[in-house]
Amino acid sequence: MKLIIVILSIVILSFSSNAQSISLSPSSLQFDTLLVNTRDSLSFRIRNNGSDTLQVTDINTNKAVFSARDTSFVVLPHDSVRVWLYFQTDQNVTWNDVVLIENSGARGTLPLRVTGTATFSGALYATTQGLFVPDG
Repeated sequence: MKLIIVILSIVILSFSSNAQSISLSPSSLQFDTLLVNTRDSLSFRIRNNGSDTLQVTDINTNKAVFSARDTSFVVLPHDSVRVWLYFQTDQNVTWNDVVLIENSGARGTLPLRVTGTATFSGALYATTQGLFVPDG
């Protein structure tokens, strides 16, 4: 029985020492308020704290107002990569999204919360702020 416990302990330790550890910095992004139909960008870093190369396989946004330029790349061990996220809308509303960073090896998918607000210029449209006009 003691031999089985020792073997299981060795197996568990080997899995935990090979586990990848990645982090996002910052853990959320908030764009400054911008005028509709203009584009803004913010960046975040994906840090690979592990000893194996990390493959980011995709960066998915749920709302088309947010986008990422590079969606597939490698992060070397004990290094980080800067990723740019863009925001542009034709609506004078606040958008919230959770961007999903898919990767092989470490934690599967990491979430990044993002918020962006756009407004029309001038006082004429001030009363419509936050009102959404659906497409089509």
